[in-house]
Amino acid sequence: MIDGCWCLAPSGPPRNVIGSARSNSSIVLQWQSPDSNHWNGQLLGYMIRYKSTGYPDSTRSYENITSFQYSVIHELTGLIYFQQYQLSVAAYNSRGLGVFSADISVRTSEGRPTAPPRNVRASAISSTSISVHWQPPSQQHINGIMQGYHVNFTSTFNDSARRTFHSNLTNMLGEQTAILTDLYKYTEYRLTVVCFTAAGEGPPSEPVHVRTLEDGKRMLSWHTLAFYMQFMYLMSILIQLSLCLALLCFRSALIA
Repeated sequence: MIDGCWCLAPSGPPRNVIGSARSNSSIVLQWQSPDSNHWNGQLLGYMIRYKSTGYPDSTRSYENITSFQYSVIHELTGLIYFQQYQLSVAAYNSRGLGVFSADISVRTSEGRPTAPPRNVRASAISSTSISVHWQPPSQQHINGIMQGYHVNFTSTFNDSARRTFHSNLTNMLGEQTAILTDLYKYTEYRLTVVCFTAAGEGPPSEPVHVRTLEDGKRMLSWHTLAFYMQFMYLMSILIQLSLCLALLCFRSALIA
C-alpha cells in the first residue's frame, strides 16, 4: 500500500472519537478526520456504525454523514432509553469505506418508566391497615434503575395520600409488598401504584378498591389460620380420647 494513493479507500480511522449521552434517547459523537496521509483522496463523508451492547453484529445500524469539517460533531437520535451502545466511525472517499475506529461504549440517560406496575392486589389486615402486593413493570419498560414505588390512596372521605416504598433490593424483579397503616376504620380505599427512576415516575396502575376491617377484627394470616385449624383438630382428638377413657372407667366400675 502506498500512502496518498487515490486508488484506495481511506487507510486510517478517524481520530479522537468520543461520545456522551445527550438525552435518554440520543448520543452525541465527536471526532477528527484521519491523518491526511491516510485519506487516499478527497474525503466525501463518514459512516457511523452502532449497536446495542450484547446484541449480535447483525443488529448494527449505520448513519451516513456528508456535511462535516475537520472536527465533526453529530447527534444520534431515536435510541433506546438507558441502553449501552457500541459505536465506531469510518471515513470514506470515492473508492470506498475506510477503516473503522475502535468501538467506544456510551449509555443513553435514564428515562421515566413507560408502563405501570402489574398485578396490583390489596387486602385489609386490620381495621387500620392494608397490605398491597404488585409485580414491577417488564424490565424493558423501566428505562433506568428502579428507585422505588409510590402507593397513592384515596378514602371515601376524599382524603388523598401517598406513601413511598423503596424497591426490595434482594428481589427487584419479583413481587413487591407494602403495608399501609394508620388508616380509617372500616373505610373503603382506592389505591394505585407507580414506579419511579431518577428521571421521574411512570404511569399509575389500574386502581383497586379495598375496605379496612371493622374495629376489633383482624384478618388471620394463612400461617395463623393453619396453626389454628391444626390446634382444633388435635383438641378434638384429645376430647374423643378423654371420652373413651371415661367410658372405660365407668364400665370397669359397673363390673366391679
